[in-house]
Amino acid sequence: MESLLEKREINMENFSIYRDRMVEPGRLYTESVTEAYKDGVISSKYKRLMALVGALVHGCEPCMFAQADKA
Repeated sequence: MESLLEKREINMENFSIYRDRMVEPGRLYTESVTEAYKDGVISSKYKRLMALVGALVHGCEPCMFAQADKA
């Protein structure tokens, strides 16, 4: 069984491959995420923490890793 760190690395590698192969969708995704998580009425940190809760509820490991890194 893979450790959490190994799973995180695999997920990061897969996302990098996706961005390299799907240049335009990858760019649009990155831009939309950057805009969505900017500080506003709700701070970026709290937005990330709310996204982490959503990832935990849905059991999305790549989402959990991404949000935990940024929160």
